[in-house]
Amino acid sequence: GGGGGGGGGGGEKEKGGDAKPMGRTISTFSGDAVDNVGNFQDIDAFKGEVLNRAELAIFRVPLEVEIVASCEPVDPRATGGESRRLAVAFRKVRLTLGSLPTLAIPLGWVNDGRGPEGWLDTTYLDDDMRLGRGDKGSTFVTVRRK
Repeated sequence: GGGGGGGGGGGEKEKGGDAKPMGRTISTFSGDAVDNVGNFQDIDAFKGEVLNRAELAIFRVPLEVEIVASCEPVDPRATGGESRRLAVAFRKVRLTLGSLPTLAIPLGWVNDGRGPEGWLDTTYLDDDMRLGRGDKGSTFVTVRRK
């Protein structure tokens, strides 16, 4: 769940009751080789933590990709006061394929030890939905997990 700066992301139900993932989709070159099971984003601005997680299946083998980041609020005067911005610094990536041990890749070697950096604007937030925009031009529509 989120605190202050955003909410949890998740899937939303469509016709027939199938859960469809929110966020980016993965195109495949071989039909059903990759299945996008779900995309999730948890932001806890009070703790200064962000976790992005993608759950995939590659040839039916589960793959989980987690990107762990720290975050801190940006002064609203820096953005014209129209949105809530979080500065984000990516700390590590964790990959888990099936039952194999998790591979953790620290990102501290990037950007003079700070890791890759960016920002996320929350342009709309209510109890169920968050609209956001990232520093690379991406837009997000996320819904809170039930």
